[in-house]
Amino acid sequence: MGRYILQSIPSYVMGIFLLPGTLTSEIENMLNTFWWGHNSTTSCGIHWLSWERLSVRKTSGGMGFKNLRSFNLAMIRK
Repeated sequence: MGRYILQSIPSYVMGIFLLPGTLTSEIENMLNTFWWGHNSTTSCGIHWLSWERLSVRKTSGGMGFKNLRSFNLAMIRK
C-alpha cells in the first residue's frame, strides 16, 4: 500500500508540467531510500534489486514501481 501513496503524491503535478529529469531521479531516489531503509546517518539497508528492476511490471517479475520519467511523459501526452 505504501508505494501507491508515495507515487500518487506527484501525479497531479506530473499531469500538468514536464518535470526535469533531475527531479524525477531525486523522487525515485527518495522512494528507493524509503523502501530499503537507508538514511544519511547510517549506511544500513541492502539493495537487493536495482531501481530499473523494481520498475519492471509485476507480471514480468518486477515490483511494479513506476518509472517516473515515463509516467510524467505519458501524463503530459494524455
